[in-house]
Amino acid sequence: MGKRGRISAMWSDPASLGDHSSHAALREALVKALDACVVAEPVVWFRADDVGVPSANLFAMLECFRRHDAPLALAVVPSWLSASRWQAVRAQTAKGGRWCFHQHGRRHVNHQSQGRKSEFGSARSLEARKTDVLLGKQRLERLLGASFFPAFTPPWNRMDTAMENVLQSLGFRAVSRNDKVFFREPLDLFEVPVNCDLHTRRGTARQAWADFYAEFQWWIAQGMLGVMLHHQRMNRHALEFLDMLLSVLCAEPRIRLAGLDELVQENIHFHPLRRHA
Repeated sequence: MGKRGRISAMWSDPASLGDHSSHAALREALVKALDACVVAEPVVWFRADDVGVPSANLFAMLECFRRHDAPLALAVVPSWLSASRWQAVRAQTAKGGRWCFHQHGRRHVNHQSQGRKSEFGSARSLEARKTDVLLGKQRLERLLGASFFPAFTPPWNRMDTAMENVLQSLGFRAVSRNDKVFFREPLDLFEVPVNCDLHTRRGTARQAWADFYAEFQWWIAQGMLGVMLHHQRMNRHALEFLDMLLSVLCAEPRIRLAGLDELVQENIHFHPLRRHA
């Protein structure tokens, strides 16, 4: 439950940071992306997954966003959150900031006996899945009150497409998955995907940095960059880079940093071209 995960080679190998994590490299990549951008005001938004258990890493991430007055969508696992844990998180977020607390599955457990992990895949009946979503939603509504926003992020960014009707029937206004399933399994429900992962990248540090910058530039040029964060997989290097990234983005007047709730409420849709590796 909320345990620290494997640290990507991007952050675990200090020798790999070098120019990759410099202010100049980020700024250069951003300018190139903006020069090629297909819209007048590209949007950048951030989603932090697996929230529910207070920790030093979680609070450091929150402080980073508060310091820059940048919006952050927090995907909360209902079963991980208790009244006392919410009080601890709320004590931090009440200091200021732009937060969007929404639902991240129910228990964040895999129910698929075959194939890729999913909490809301086809292995279970639709009724069982609906019950799980409802119980999770009711728990968050009870604990968070008006701070809860009715959006749904499925664990591992995966769910059976039949869940679309379930989510609509339970009053959810939006869903967030990653760009791969966004293209492969389109939904009618309002969707705001993430398309750039900072902390769960596999492979060598060199490849991870190359992939990050390729995604960073492509999606900003396409009009919307959605960055996925995992605080359990962050170390000092990852936190320092996040701080620098927010600093570079906030200093650029051609960029809009938006919250998940703002994108939904303003009906700002994402219509990108598919990126080919």
